[in-house]
Amino acid sequence: MKKELPSSAACVRNTEPIDQVLKQYIQKGDLWEMGFATAQHCQSLAPRYPNLTWYASDHTDYHWIFTERTRGIKNIQGPYCLWVKDQSFLNQLHQQNIQIQFDYFFTANTLHIMGAELAQIFCQQVATILKKDGVLFLYGPFKFEGQFTSASNADFDQQLRSKNPKSGICHFEDIARELKKAKVDFVHRHDLPAYNHVLVFKKA
Repeated sequence: MKKELPSSAACVRNTEPIDQVLKQYIQKGDLWEMGFATAQHCQSLAPRYPNLTWYASDHTDYHWIFTERTRGIKNIQGPYCLWVKDQSFLNQLHQQNIQIQFDYFFTANTLHIMGAELAQIFCQQVATILKKDGVLFLYGPFKFEGQFTSASNADFDQQLRSKNPKSGICHFEDIARELKKAKVDFVHRHDLPAYNHVLVFKKA
């Protein structure tokens, strides 16, 4: 019996606002997505950028979803794996026969799952696979100057921490500082619906 493809209503709602941001920066080249989950973002967004090759990664449990959902889309590559762990991003890519650096890196709703400690490692590693002038897009909820942007985000943070004390909504300032150390500079904060944001950074 064929499995039913999971669907995220949030992905449906946020695809257009995310695209409005991406199209301000993306021209052509190679983009890496970390954490495709239901694969709805890459399914909807990749065809809008025919001069872009969209590489998508997530846990192997989700690979069948990607395969089913993106079948026939010519400029999508994957599924791949990329983890924030002891092994470097570069080594993980090389093990999957990927020898290039990327013009763009996109990830949605992942940093608050990994939490502050792993987010710090992420910031160090993402710089190693971005080209010079490469652009990083971080989508999701963030805290600014130590404050949540809504009561709903504060509640969400508590839900995350109740399941995993190491997770939780990240501080923008911490992320920006760690990326700055890796020579990836903050460019702009785009405020999106439902108190989410796209934070844009560029590698020097």
